[in-house]
Amino acid sequence: MIEEHLVNFTIIIGIQLLFFIAHAAIVKKQNNIGKYLFLGVLVGLPFGIAFDFLVGMNISIFSYAIGFPIWFLVINGLFSYGFMIASVFLLQNHSIVNVLAWSFALGLVYELTNYFFPVWEWTFSSIWFEYMVVIGAAYFGLAWLMMCVLQIVFGTQFRIVPFSFSLKKPS
Repeated sequence: MIEEHLVNFTIIIGIQLLFFIAHAAIVKKQNNIGKYLFLGVLVGLPFGIAFDFLVGMNISIFSYAIGFPIWFLVINGLFSYGFMIASVFLLQNHSIVNVLAWSFALGLVYELTNYFFPVWEWTFSSIWFEYMVVIGAAYFGLAWLMMCVLQIVFGTQFRIVPFSFSLKKPS
C-alpha cells in the first residue's frame, strides 16, 4: 500500500517539476531554473513542514494518504513545496490577474493529477465546494503566502505584496 502512495507521490512531483519548467520557459527564465529550484528546495523544507503541521494536522483541512510521518513531510517539503516555491519566484513582476490565472492553472494541474494519483485529500464536505475553494482561492492564498516568505527571507519583491520587509541586509 505504501509503495502505491510513493509511486503516486513521485508522479505528482514529476508533474510539479514539469509545470515549473514550462512556467520558466513561458516567462523566459530558463537560465534561472537551477537557482530557483535550489532556493525553492531550501525554503520548501521548513515552509512545507510548518504548513503541513499547522494547516494539515492541526486545522485538519487536508490529510495525506500515508498520514503525516516526518520522513514524508521532509520529502514533501523539499520537493512538492520546493517546486511550487521555485515557480512562485517566477511571478515577481506579474499583476494580480496574472497571479490569479497562474494559481488557478497550478491548482487545476495539481488537483487533476492528485485525482488520478491520490496523495492528499481535502476534508471539505462537498467535492464541488472543495474544488471551487481549493482551485479558485486556496492555491492563490498559498502562492501569496509564499511570496511574503520569499520577500522576508530573500528581499524578493512581488508586485502583489503590499509591504516591503526583508531580513536580507541592503547592499
